[in-house]
Amino acid sequence: MQKSTGEAAAFMKSLLPHDIPEAYPIKPVFGEIAGFDAIRGGVLAFREFLYILYDRLTEDGDLYPNPQRDERELNESFYLTGKYPFIGGIINVLNEIGLNGVLSENGGSIFVADWTTLATTANHGHVGKVKIPLSKIIEALKFLTYCGMDISGIDFDAKKPGGASERAVIISYPDNNAVLIGLKTLAVAQNKLKTYDNDDFLPRCCFEALIDGERDILFQMKNHLYPLPPAVQNLVIQLHKQCLSDGFTCKLRINSARVKYIYSRSSRVVWAFSISLYFGYCILVKAINTHKYAETIEKFHPLLRQVINKGYGCYRKTGGTYCNGNCQGMRLTLDDSILNCGDDIKIWLKKEVNL
Repeated sequence: MQKSTGEAAAFMKSLLPHDIPEAYPIKPVFGEIAGFDAIRGGVLAFREFLYILYDRLTEDGDLYPNPQRDERELNESFYLTGKYPFIGGIINVLNEIGLNGVLSENGGSIFVADWTTLATTANHGHVGKVKIPLSKIIEALKFLTYCGMDISGIDFDAKKPGGASERAVIISYPDNNAVLIGLKTLAVAQNKLKTYDNDDFLPRCCFEALIDGERDILFQMKNHLYPLPPAVQNLVIQLHKQCLSDGFTCKLRINSARVKYIYSRSSRVVWAFSISLYFGYCILVKAINTHKYAETIEKFHPLLRQVINKGYGCYRKTGGTYCNGNCQGMRLTLDDSILNCGDDIKIWLKKEVNL
């Protein structure tokens, strides 16, 4: 199930928000960067830039190194930017440009006094602390020029670009310099606001991190569901609303490797709507009471009965040598086939918590 760099880039593109409101309240701390209208416009422009960047990585993915095959990573406890070093280098460089570069007064360029500081150590989840080599920084900067950025101060055609006389650089984006305001804002947000449950703002163009007030989790869910067929989207939204009305709580956990809407009742995780590189869009159910409603299960659609009868659990405990993701729950892929089971799933979740 190993995925290529191109496939990882395509997955990251799928996490970009399709719908960004024209107006939303922004936390006052970001007012130091630019006016709020300029920030909102910058975020929109940066999303368009990321579309270009991920498309380029997807098209040319075979040119870049892929991670070594490691089935243990099916537990998804990794960060894509750490597992895929070329993508990680680009994202880290963008983050450092935005965080430590100086945005010009007119927002038309970002000045970096010494490009070698872009190799600052970055944390990539369980991979740990990673310092990007200077040669990889040059590769990342050169790749950004392929995506439309102008980087003056480094002669990329030189035998050894970025020598001692080429330290200061000026970055611009001639097609739309609003991109730089979006870059700056999201990099600052990543530095100030990231948490374990909400990370990787910049590669996801996470405008929600900027909002002053409670985030609209249903709006965010609709953005994540956008690539799916409308009927499948509607089913997931129905399950979400049903569970909230039945007393479940919903917690969103998200980074560049996976999105997970986790539904709990009485402190117990019952199910989740999950998006991940390896398993795509799916529903995961941690059912423990199926023996109490076996007669009801017999009436379910054959596809659902098959999933329930298979069960779930730790692969290692049954003799496996690695995590295959089976511990996450009973897995139902979110495609048209699940529509035959929609009503049964609603009954199942109610029975599981004795409703």
